[in-house]
Amino acid sequence: MFGIKKSDEEYYDLSLKSFESGEYEKSLEYINIAINMRPSKGNYLFHKIEVLIEMADYEGALRELDVMESRYKNNPAIYSHKSFCYYSIEDYENSIKYADMAIKIGPEDDTPYFTKAISLKKLQRFDEAKTLLEIYLKTNITDSDAHSELADIYLHEDQKMKSLSEAKLALKYDRGNQDAYNIILAIYMSGEEPEKYIETTAEAFGNTAEFGYLYALNDFLKMVGLNNSGEEIYRQFIKFYPEVNEFYDLLADILISQGKKEEAYSTYKKILENGDIDAYKLWFYFLLKNNDYELLVKEIKRYGKEDAEILALLYFGQSFLRDYDNALKTSEKLCNEYRSEEAKLLCATQLNNTGKPDIALTYLDSCKSVYDTEKNYEYFRSYLYSKDYEKSMKHARIVVDSGEEGDVISLFCQLVENSDKIQIYKFLEFEHVEEFNDVFSLLKSIAKGIYSNYEEAVKDLKNKQYLDCEYLNLVKEDFIGRAREFIEKYTASECAGNKQ
Repeated sequence: MFGIKKSDEEYYDLSLKSFESGEYEKSLEYINIAINMRPSKGNYLFHKIEVLIEMADYEGALRELDVMESRYKNNPAIYSHKSFCYYSIEDYENSIKYADMAIKIGPEDDTPYFTKAISLKKLQRFDEAKTLLEIYLKTNITDSDAHSELADIYLHEDQKMKSLSEAKLALKYDRGNQDAYNIILAIYMSGEEPEKYIETTAEAFGNTAEFGYLYALNDFLKMVGLNNSGEEIYRQFIKFYPEVNEFYDLLADILISQGKKEEAYSTYKKILENGDIDAYKLWFYFLLKNNDYELLVKEIKRYGKEDAEILALLYFGQSFLRDYDNALKTSEKLCNEYRSEEAKLLCATQLNNTGKPDIALTYLDSCKSVYDTEKNYEYFRSYLYSKDYEKSMKHARIVVDSGEEGDVISLFCQLVENSDKIQIYKFLEFEHVEEFNDVFSLLKSIAKGIYSNYEEAVKDLKNKQYLDCEYLNLVKEDFIGRAREFIEKYTASECAGNKQ
């Protein structure tokens, strides 16, 4: 009446079938039932480990491997799997340790030799890694990954011919090896061989179907001034594959680089005809990339459909237009409907922009976003706008330690507009990495021009030849408020013949 209860072996078989079909969650569920029914079966636990590895749950796999190691001493397969898991969580020293244990007990298994080699490579012990890979390849000549790893070491050593040879061997045994293609493309780019670069990119796309190669080709063609060649390439692709949206996107990108804006925009008309959401997303990203924020917002609203990705694009369009009230509404919708950590950060940003730093702090406190620099920058703004300068400076310090030149400039401008001279000079006395020396030197001159003596600030800048007019005109767009006014006044009077 209630059916016949399955045995542990039947659940194990179900797990194996689910594993083979790529249904790893189901496979894990079935194998857990089998283990609960018969915990003593070692092959059940070992299969569970394989499932966890396929699910990239390396920490979980290591816990199960510890259990197996306590039961089965000196098993090379356990040590080999441990070596791989430690490599996958970037613990390369332990990966090498367990690879050595596996090799000592079961030298006939080649796997730990390879895992040890790539761990040594990650630790930049290139000579040891190279020797081990060369030995490994003597009995595993068809291992494409091993050839590409060796090619990468040769490239690091600037032995380009050896690197190219190994990368081509990698492709001989696996035409879809993207690491090998990336190495070959890097060699052809550094050697200024545009024809070979173009040919290899087309081959890489043909064998991997990764459009990233064609977008990289676009950047390369624009860099070397072969835009017309790109236009011809993509028109041919469209001729043979009229249903592939990405070729229209690539053509539009190359047309923009030629100054053919209207033609670039009209390229999308054909792929937008049937309302395909993926085609519209390409169109929206294109508008965002080309800073056409007004049209971006208009087109998203005209399209009418939305998901998290489209709402994020709408948010960025509104934010860049400084339509902060609507950007806040969009970010709140993202938070409420999709509940992502990134959405919380967007909400905090717009709450700061709309004068609600206290509410922004509640979002930041609940946000476990991976974007540490952006999150700390918003903490800095929230505390700054709330006049809690001590906490604001604490987060400014973190941004400087992990940020870029543009972040440093933005911090300075916010302080100028929202604090006082004391906070500015505290900030300017921060210790910083050497690469920020020039920008901090510029900021000190600007502060002098704003708070004490404009003429002295001008004299400072003239004495610092590395802060020339070309550099100032380049970074001017990063400044706002009084700092921007100072640079514009300076460049107008001192750089009249040098505007970029």
